[in-house]
Amino acid sequence: MVVLFCMIVCVCFLVYGFLVMTGIYTPVRSKVMVEDENREKWCKVEGFVRILWGLDAGLFAMYYSGFFLPKLWLAGFLVLTVYTISITYKNNQRYMK
Repeated sequence: MVVLFCMIVCVCFLVYGFLVMTGIYTPVRSKVMVEDENREKWCKVEGFVRILWGLDAGLFAMYYSGFFLPKLWLAGFLVLTVYTISITYKNNQRYMK
């Protein structure tokens, strides 16, 4: 059940990240918190971050399922989580008011 949920979250985040990164969808919080001239740059990084969160959910699903070296999937999950949090922090610090 957890694996299925993580895979659904993975697909949703990948699609959402693609939509934000390409500019098809602009999140409401970016309209409120990011200045107009920086919104496109913020959205590109935010979309990339959402894609990374989707991949992270997929890594966790692989770990939880026990498929082929689960400790490798856990290590990838933890490294990607820290990296994604770092990118999000830097992006918000740079572009948000």
